[in-house]
Amino acid sequence: MDRTIAAARTLPFLLLAGCPAAPDPIPFTERTVEVAPVAYDLAIEVDFEEPKIRGTGRLTVRNTSDHPVNHVPLMLYRMMTVTDLTSLDGTPLRFTQQIVPFEDWEQLQVNHVAVETASFGPGEETTISIAWEGYLYGYAEAMRYVRDHIDPEYTAVREETKSYPVVGYPSWRATTLAGLPDFDVELRVTVPDTLIVAYGGELLGVERASGKATYHYRSFRPSWRIDIAIAPYEIMERDGLKLFYFAEDRLRAEAVAGGFVRAMDQYTEWFGPLYDFGGYAIIEVPTGYGSQASVSNIMLQAAAFQNSDELTQLYHEASHLWNVELTDRPSPRWDEGLAMFLQQLLIDVFAGDENLGAVEGLAGRLRDRLRTQFENEPRLGEIPPIEYGNEDVTDLSYRVGMLMFGVLYRLIGQDGLNELVGGFYQEYHAAGASTADFVARASGVASLDLDRFFQDWLYGTGYTRFLDGNLTLAEIADTYR
Repeated sequence: MDRTIAAARTLPFLLLAGCPAAPDPIPFTERTVEVAPVAYDLAIEVDFEEPKIRGTGRLTVRNTSDHPVNHVPLMLYRMMTVTDLTSLDGTPLRFTQQIVPFEDWEQLQVNHVAVETASFGPGEETTISIAWEGYLYGYAEAMRYVRDHIDPEYTAVREETKSYPVVGYPSWRATTLAGLPDFDVELRVTVPDTLIVAYGGELLGVERASGKATYHYRSFRPSWRIDIAIAPYEIMERDGLKLFYFAEDRLRAEAVAGGFVRAMDQYTEWFGPLYDFGGYAIIEVPTGYGSQASVSNIMLQAAAFQNSDELTQLYHEASHLWNVELTDRPSPRWDEGLAMFLQQLLIDVFAGDENLGAVEGLAGRLRDRLRTQFENEPRLGEIPPIEYGNEDVTDLSYRVGMLMFGVLYRLIGQDGLNELVGGFYQEYHAAGASTADFVARASGVASLDLDRFFQDWLYGTGYTRFLDGNLTLAEIADTYR
């Protein structure tokens, strides 16, 4: 049978286990995710001949609401199905699963799995056992960089594809309002023994039998996503760093490792030590698959290995390790603007450029881009950056945020930035904090009144008056003195 046809036949279904629950009439976009994952313990096998992913394991969730709940909403990749669902003691659970689009992102389709459980109260936890399997063909129609598919040259199991059960509803709004989860992970991933499984955690062992290898990993600390990469990797270890890279990029791997260690050393000097830092992994992925970071690994595009100019991706992602989880819901994501600024600042610091040519150069390009964007879509220029999360335009956080931190740096200097970003992290790394907490700390660090600055760049749109001129960041900063 043609595998494509066989896979397609799994799509338009509704599977009922036990007696189905009455359908919930509330649209996904209006629902609140009332549970959050706290632990995954998964066994995953990648079958390259089928080609399929098969998984089993346990998922523990906590009730984050103020009332008892008796359901767990899950999402899986659109060509994957749940084959078994039970409570921890083996009792079958009632569930439905159906292929649906995100209500507010129609190109993104998932298998929505609605699971009924015994009622558990606020703050209490429950564990379900789940088995699933299916095909993987990416989400290029919704996210161009999500080209993931099952291939011995490179295969990824990650949050974007929902190739493992992800807690939530098929709604970008509901997902954003839920914020980033924080969970522990234990993994056993089985692949042909010619391949390597890369993950940003502690490798507890590798078992080999019958031409297969099972990699047993445990997370160093709680994270908000699972990133697994499978390829014929080579491995380099250095100063707490584990680098997984493609053989053709062997000569550049040393430079990438050195760039990461140098960036980490500089950030540590500026912002202080990281807490619970058990180690870190850099995992090379093919160009076009997108670079991204979690608390224990960076998935870094091959372009960064092949072109030293692309190491800014590494500087950007490494800076996120000093981020504090924002309690604003949904997040305005100004931390992305901070990372954009810091990546350019490192270029200048490493080059010894006291004029900050890289920072000023990117700032000029972003101002031109924003000016054109706002001319084409005037509404965007009327949204205060603090509202970017609510308005679902957080792509602007990278650009406007970079300019904001560039001006702020010119106002408070390197020592002020160190005290602001480092002090904010050291105080709030465990509990999280709000944007208001960050602004209060900035005002305490600065030797001048920053109210007008933050009104222009965060709580209002006064910053737009600087998009039409040729002022440098330093000259813009002078207008606030």
